[in-house]
Amino acid sequence: MDILKAKHTDFITLEDISGEIFESEQGIPKSLTHIDDDNNPQWWYVLDDKIIVGTICAYFEDNKCHMGRIAIIPSMRNKGIATKMIRQALEDLFLQGVDTIYLEARDVTVHMLEKMGGKVNGEPFEFYGDICTPVVINKRNYIEK
Repeated sequence: MDILKAKHTDFITLEDISGEIFESEQGIPKSLTHIDDDNNPQWWYVLDDKIIVGTICAYFEDNKCHMGRIAIIPSMRNKGIATKMIRQALEDLFLQGVDTIYLEARDVTVHMLEKMGGKVNGEPFEFYGDICTPVVINKRNYIEK
């Protein structure tokens, strides 16, 4: 299993995969998962036996780095793939000089991020029938964990 940084030519495919998962499982319209090129997106994906089994994206909005579109196909969940993928994306972003990354995450991801040094950064809110919580993770807290 490999975690790879996507080329720009892969973005549409990865956005489509994550959008399918969010729409089919959480009812979030695929149109809401699109990230414009103006936001300088970066994608990572997990490849298992030549099949994409997970995605994650980082992008910039209002001079802040955001991370999201964390999606793992159902048959590959609970194997630590999301944790490894998040770590790879965080480390790549920190090496690029990003110090702080913002996310809005569901509970399972919030707990994962807290183990990596993430901190809840606001009040939870309802989003398509589930609760999302703002989380921030900075380089220093990540390294200390």
